[in-house]
Amino acid sequence: MLDGSSNDGPTTDALGRAGYAISQWDLTYVVAPETGELLEYRIRRIAPSTSTYRLTYVSRGPADSARWPE
Repeated sequence: MLDGSSNDGPTTDALGRAGYAISQWDLTYVVAPETGELLEYRIRRIAPSTSTYRLTYVSRGPADSARWPE
């Protein structure tokens, strides 16, 4: 294991998908335990007025348009 990293155990992402949290410094990665796919990452303490920035991956693959689906 890398210095400063920790296994934080089971968690869920913003969509409620089950994952496993791995943290290092102010970053937390949520990965799917079955596949190792990155579901989400979080950044803590990016500014005094905020606590967490969260980016959740909804889908991954080729896109046929740049427009948000309705």
